[in-house]
Amino acid sequence: MPEGLDVQVAEAGARQLDPGGIYQLVYPLEDIFSNPDVSEVRRQLENYVRASCVPLDHFGGQCRMGNTISDGVVDSFLNVFGVSHLKVADLSIAPILPDGNTSIPAQMIGLNAVRFIKSGF
Repeated sequence: MPEGLDVQVAEAGARQLDPGGIYQLVYPLEDIFSNPDVSEVRRQLENYVRASCVPLDHFGGQCRMGNTISDGVVDSFLNVFGVSHLKVADLSIAPILPDGNTSIPAQMIGLNAVRFIKSGF
């Protein structure tokens, strides 16, 4: 527990912000491990994990680039097939997702979108 933290004040503030009660799950107190009831410790830790874990997946490929509408959603200039003046400029256009971090490929798609728009494509 951080020094100087008034647990009652913090809990009251959390109750005000979240009347539904997620404040009870988010952070188990450190004395949880001194509890002799192992099933209660596991229950509290399980609640903590369920409340605090989020997926870290990199999504992409939903609007694949293709040569025709049957191959994908956008053409090589990021124009959506069948819709005027609409481009998709994120990793969803990638027909194959990169094996590594998706940040640089997503930035390159955005930079190319700017280039296409400036060029009138």
